[in-house]
Amino acid sequence: MKPIIGIIARPVMTMEKNFVYAAYEKIRLKIIEGGGIPIAIMPTDLKTYSLDLEDKEELEEYAKEDLKKVLDLCDGFILQGGSKWYKYDEFILSYLIEKDIPTLAICLSMQLLVFLDTKENPLLVNDKKHQEKDLKYAHALKIFKDTLLYKILKKEKIKVNSRHQHIVKKVNNLKVEGVAGSVIEAVTYPNKKFILGVQFHPESLDDENSKLIFKELINVSRKEK
Repeated sequence: MKPIIGIIARPVMTMEKNFVYAAYEKIRLKIIEGGGIPIAIMPTDLKTYSLDLEDKEELEEYAKEDLKKVLDLCDGFILQGGSKWYKYDEFILSYLIEKDIPTLAICLSMQLLVFLDTKENPLLVNDKKHQEKDLKYAHALKIFKDTLLYKILKKEKIKVNSRHQHIVKKVNNLKVEGVAGSVIEAVTYPNKKFILGVQFHPESLDDENSKLIFKELINVSRKEK
C-alpha cells in the first residue's frame, strides 16, 4: 500500500493579500515520484497562527487534540523550509518524535529539530556560501559513516544547495550526520526509525541523492502499515 505522507503547510500572504497555507510543489512531486500519497496538514486554530501575531501563546488543548487526529491519519511527514516556525510546528514535531513517526525536516525545520533538542535559537549566517540562492550546488557536505544519511546515500561527500538564514553549530542529544566546515547540516534523532533533519533543500535538487532521501522516507513509512 502507498503510504500517506503529510506535508506540514506553511502560512503565506499572497500578492493579493490573501492568507493561505502552502505546500511546495516540488515536495509534493517528490512524494509521488517516491511512491507515496501527499496530503497537506493545516493547523486547526487559525487565530493562533496568524502572521500578525508574535505567536507567543501556547496551543490550547482542543487544538492539540484536533491536530493529533489529523496527524494520526498519516504514515510519514515532511516539515518544509521557511523563514519562521510557529507553535503548531513545535507541537507537531514534538508529537512525531514522541510517536516515532518517520519524518524529514528540511532547512528551517531542521533548525527547529535542533531547537527542541538544545532550547537555543540557531545563529545568523555569516558566511556567503550558505546563502547562494542562485546556485544549484553551493558547497560540499561531508557525511559521517555509521549514520542514517550514509546508509541511504552510500557516500562520504555530496554537493548540496544552500539558501538558509540561520545555521546550527551544536546539538545535545541529536546525532550529527553531516557537516559543511563547522556548520552542522544533517542530524538524526537517536533510537528512532527515521527522524532526519537536513539543512539543504533536497526537493530542489533533481539528482540521485535527493531521490534516495525521499524514497527512504517513503519506504520506512510504508513499513509502518
